[in-house]
Amino acid sequence: MPFFTKSNLVDLRAEAEQLSICVEHFLYASERVVEGDYKTKGFYDNCIEKCNGRLKAIHFLMESIRQNRPVSEEELEETLPDFLNCQKNAKDKK
Repeated sequence: MPFFTKSNLVDLRAEAEQLSICVEHFLYASERVVEGDYKTKGFYDNCIEKCNGRLKAIHFLMESIRQNRPVSEEELEETLPDFLNCQKNAKDKK
């Protein structure tokens, strides 16, 4: 049975919608909130963290659908674009 199921597509669509909401909140705040406010920095950090989590979930679902099975954390790391792997390696060295 293929892993390309209606459930995975529903999950993928839901994650994409949530990512869109996170981005919209970020854009709304960036247009209306004073930049130097310490609460704003925390809000931005929270939005970015949520977006990163949504992107990781989307990446997992897309790779799982493409490979017709759930993928491991290591497999996800291998499928990241080279420039993202370079950034991750640079952070690991610090």
